[in-house]
Amino acid sequence: MSTAYENVATSTTGAGVGCTLNLVYKVVAVIIEVGGEGYTTSSPRVVISGGGAGSGAKATAVVNKGSITAVVLTNPGSGYTEIPIVTFVGGGGTGARAYAQLTQSSGTVGSKTQN
Repeated sequence: MSTAYENVATSTTGAGVGCTLNLVYKVVAVIIEVGGEGYTTSSPRVVISGGGAGSGAKATAVVNKGSITAVVLTNPGSGYTEIPIVTFVGGGGTGARAYAQLTQSSGTVGSKTQN
């Protein structure tokens, strides 16, 4: 799933109620799926990109015995409407994969009665 939220519009035939959710998120963690191999103590740069209108998330990789073992979030960013992509640049290794975990930072709910 590439979308971190759903804009929902519902209604019934005739009289009904419609509802719209407009939610935005921030990054709360970067989860390591695969630590990779061959990374040096000069940790790779963590790049958090995409995510719809969101920006600003920053993180630092932790390397142990050539593998990325953790990612420390230093700034959660804001305004994400989709799950951003996490990549590792430099550090001499290969194969590491991670994903961003989001939490809601703001949002609105609107409703409209239809006649």
